[in-house]
Amino acid sequence: MGLAPEYAPNHKWNYAKNEFLCSIWRWYEREPLKFAACFNKFFDLRLATSKIKAHFENYLRLHGPKAFLVYRDVYSVPFDDPEGKYEALRGIIEDLAASLGISLCRLSAEVSSLSGKARTAKSPKTRRLYRALVRRASQEERVAVAQVSLVQEQPSVPRPYLGGLALSTNEEFEASEILVESAESPCPYESPISRRAGLPSLVFRVWDSNSATLFSEEHGFVSYTFTSWARPFPPPFAPKGLGKHVLTILTHTHLSKQGGPSAFVSTTTSLLQALTKASAMLQPHIAVIDLSHPSLAEVPHKVLHAADCLRYLKAQGQAGWARYKGRTEYMVWSDISREAIIQHFSLADLVALYDADGDVARLLSLDKFVPGLKTKTLSARLRKQHVVLDAHAARAMGRCAKLFGLDGEVKINHVIQFIARLVDGWSISTAQCNEQNAQIFSTTLGSQVHSAKDIAGCFKEGIQQGIDALAYFSRGRQPATTRIRTELFKS
Repeated sequence: MGLAPEYAPNHKWNYAKNEFLCSIWRWYEREPLKFAACFNKFFDLRLATSKIKAHFENYLRLHGPKAFLVYRDVYSVPFDDPEGKYEALRGIIEDLAASLGISLCRLSAEVSSLSGKARTAKSPKTRRLYRALVRRASQEERVAVAQVSLVQEQPSVPRPYLGGLALSTNEEFEASEILVESAESPCPYESPISRRAGLPSLVFRVWDSNSATLFSEEHGFVSYTFTSWARPFPPPFAPKGLGKHVLTILTHTHLSKQGGPSAFVSTTTSLLQALTKASAMLQPHIAVIDLSHPSLAEVPHKVLHAADCLRYLKAQGQAGWARYKGRTEYMVWSDISREAIIQHFSLADLVALYDADGDVARLLSLDKFVPGLKTKTLSARLRKQHVVLDAHAARAMGRCAKLFGLDGEVKINHVIQFIARLVDGWSISTAQCNEQNAQIFSTTLGSQVHSAKDIAGCFKEGIQQGIDALAYFSRGRQPATTRIRTELFKS
């Protein structure tokens, strides 16, 4: 049995790593120690500063733009980068530095630096290597197999309609339970993968001051039926005997929106549907909810899937009015405790992020969210935006996830499902689902609980679930019946 070598194996460099080094060396005052710290943080490495410095100064720069296409790509852009080709990457570098407590000094003008000196080097070996690298670069260019850049040009962003969401409107609107709409087909985008595992971990709720369900910082959400009820609330009815009949009446009342106060709080797995509802509300708020929290998941019959309820009601000859299928809605008995709410914030905060960050604006297209538009119609419009998963999109997804509270005390599944809902809700094309995009997301999110490597893995898993959901529904299939149903609907 051979002994392990006493030296470290050669590090494998790629286009993304070389691009990072070219960018940080070009646009920031030369400080190799700080550059190395940012590089290692971003790529989750532990390379010595001397190794990183030598790779750029004695290899990339020494051989120059004819030998390395990445060097040419970065340095061929005007120093002021008028089209913002490397704006996203510089933003990532500065975010990395801030997270490490490092101050980088941005250069105001190009610092002259000779490149390609290997061509006329005294060493025959250096000149031979230079010629070999030039031949390889020329071949790569001819056959167009150079790896795709971390950053790409993006189209201009139109100004949002009424600030992206109708945060203040004088139009009349129906102030009923906002996540139940019998006259509209629901958003079909729910991953069959996540559904097969039973209850989802992550759901959303939007509300405003006109919503029947009440919200308080102390107690969370309380359904209208129990707003005047002294705590503790009665437990959910068991779906057998008389309890089954009572549940049938209560679910019919909730879903019809015409039978009086509801005993349930509506939530949705679809972020797109939640934002569509919010666009027609007055100063709406959104809550990010952990449906796997013990106060919800461990209480028998606490959470019901609206799709199961509607199937059962129709089997009993009820709910003939319902075109709504309830695939993305989960109904929670009586209340959602404050402890189960991951984050809540005003939609104005999301619009502010949209206005301030071009990457987020290009990703979310909030200008398409017009009051009164159906989710299905909006989904079709977003699909025509042809959003591609690149460094800009990965960074924007990280910024959104951070706003939605996923950098804090959350589970891995919460991050995965949030990413999946962005991908399938906004029809994000994933031709560039690579390690670098995962690292960009992880760095931008800056999780306080999970490692950068774990978050990068979450990103890739969420992307895959979103891809699978898009492919599943693009075939025109309807969602498969969930394997785990509530007992109410067992014969």
